[in-house]
Order: sequence, then structure tokens, then C-alpha cells
Amino acid sequence: MLSDEDIQKHLLKLQKSLKADKKFQNFRKDDAYLLRFLHCTDFSVHQAYRRIDDFYELFLEYPDWFATGSPIESKHLIEQNTRIILPGVRDRDGRRIFISKLGNIDVGQMSAEQSARVDEFWLELIMDEQETQCTGLSVILDMKGYSWRMFRWLTPSNMRFGSKKADLYPCKELVYHIVNTSMLINASVKLVWPFLTAKLKERFHFHFDDWESLHKHITPDVLPPEYGGTGPELNFEKLNQWLYDNSEQVAENLKHQHISSIKHIKS
Repeated sequence: MLSDEDIQKHLLKLQKSLKADKKFQNFRKDDAYLLRFLHCTDFSVHQAYRRIDDFYELFLEYPDWFATGSPIESKHLIEQNTRIILPGVRDRDGRRIFISKLGNIDVGQMSAEQSARVDEFWLELIMDEQETQCTGLSVILDMKGYSWRMFRWLTPSNMRFGSKKADLYPCKELVYHIVNTSMLINASVKLVWPFLTAKLKERFHFHFDDWESLHKHITPDVLPPEYGGTGPELNFEKLNQWLYDNSEQVAENLKHQHISSIKHIKS
């Protein structure tokens, strides 16, 4: 385990490298943000720099898929109640728990790009947390209500982006738990699977509606009853308010994406 002094040395080296490259002039370079990349590369400054470069190129290629502005400005999307972070609890390995209820999405009112932006708003609530940077994120993908209209989102371009972002997103470890699956989900998985790297495939766990299987990774006391847990019911109104209360900080965290996108368009 690195000492605080060693961590600061790695941070300074990474910041120095980024500042020397005009490409990253408007890129966020504060300690909390760069630590995301250092943690997920085991504090290899070279690998962290490469990952930042690749992630930045992905952003420039797909700017519409990345959030800018504040959550309050996107209430009409957030209040479809498709995403939530369970407050104050973690999985068995200390990861934050993020629930994505894809079946709740009204495809007529939310595009695939907007859906990805809602993800980012929620993730910005927690990704500067030291413990989360050290452990990662446990994602429950709840497919109940998944429809043919959403199936049409699975274009080659969308799947390539989703796979790249999952690979490059600065998180120590992203683990996916798929629940409430169906025949349509099985068809979707067959389409998506070839676009995933071998490393990413290993992070997927398919539980169907077998809650005992899910509980091997996330204890039932932190899960709501709909996942076989004994924790409180999901209160979207209350948790959405948590996001709105932190809207200013989330917008500040995402500001560099807005500045970079404007610069990219002008160039």
C-alpha cells in the first residue's frame, strides 16, 4: 500500500505530464479526479496518462454521450426513476451499489445518449470518494420491463461506444449484476457479447431472479425487498433530491467536458 507521500508524488508526476500537453489544457486535473485514473491503474503514471488520453479521445468522438450542466437541468430525465445509488451501503467487497432500472426508461422520452448522461450525473455523486476510488462500483442492471423499443438501441455504433466507455471509465473495478432477465435479454446479450473485451466479460454475473445468487455478492441487509433484501424500499423522490442537493458540485465536476466539447466543435 502506498504512503500518502508516494501518492502525492504520483499525482504530481501525472499532473506535470498533463500540463505539458496542450491537448489537456481544459481537462480536469485536480487531485480527486486524477486519483480515479491512478487507482484503476495501480498507480502507474504511464498507464494512467494513457487511459486519460484514450478516455479523452472517446469523449471527443462521442461528446453527446457525456453529461454537461447540472442534474436539476435534466429533471425530466432523472425523474423517470431509472437510476439510483443506495445511500450509505456497499457490497461485500466495499463497492458502492448503483442500480440501473433500464425497464423504467420511456424510450419515447429518453434517447440512448441521454440515458448515458443520467448515469454520469449519478456517478459524479460518489466517484471522488476515497473508498469508492479504492474499491469500485457494483452495478445492478435490472432488466424488468425491458422492451423491443430499447432493443433497437443495440446498434453497432452504440455497442462499440458502451464497450469502450466501460473499459476506459476511471473506476477501480466495475462489476455488473444482471437480474430479472428474459428471452429478449438473452437475445440482447448475444448481440452485445462480441463487442466486449475478455476482461469486461469476466465482470458480468447473471442472476436472473435468483436472489441467493445475488446475495453472494451483496448482503441482503443492504438490498431493498424487490431484490430479496431486508433493507428499505427504494425511495426515488428522496434519493433524487440527494442528487439535486449536490447539483452544483456535479455541474462543477463536469465543467471540463463542456469546455472541451466547445473547443472541439470550434476546431
